[in-house]
Amino acid sequence: MELIDLMKKISEDNIPHFLILFGEEQKIIDIYINNIRDKIKAKKVVKESVSSVVKNIGKKSIDKCKKLYIVTEDIAFTKLEDNWESANNAITKDYVILRYNFLDKRSAFVRKNQQNIVEFSHLSDDVLQQYIQRDLPDLSDENVSKLISYCNNDYGRILLEVDKIKQYSSVRTDLTIDSCFVQLDKQ
Repeated sequence: MELIDLMKKISEDNIPHFLILFGEEQKIIDIYINNIRDKIKAKKVVKESVSSVVKNIGKKSIDKCKKLYIVTEDIAFTKLEDNWESANNAITKDYVILRYNFLDKRSAFVRKNQQNIVEFSHLSDDVLQQYIQRDLPDLSDENVSKLISYCNNDYGRILLEVDKIKQYSSVRTDLTIDSCFVQLDKQ
């Protein structure tokens, strides 16, 4: 599944109950997980493996709310080909999101679960520039480009640096955002 398809499914309230999200942009994955949780009004539950999720799915719970299970880097599940379909079929009421930093696109796991997998690659310079200028509108285009370059186009790292610049500018009220960036860059 392409990212644009996932965006469409979220906006249409047609979110799949089983998703696999992977890629370099872990911060964007976090944002999507939170958007999905808010959209389905579910309680977020972090689990260590898909097998522990499947064990919990059939059990009754005190609270009757939907659950969004998040499983991170369950490599064992990617190798248990017999369990893929049964796990996917067992998830009907609640939601499960598997997240990985890297998946081999040639693997049987990726080929078999293609309809549930979304890759999050680095954002383009133009998109990152828009996001940075939304948070720091007074930062010059030159310094925005430097910031993107310093962070290797990683949105999560960029957000950390933007926060540092904001914190520094709140202490140094005599300086502009651009001047704060220049000073922090020198340090």
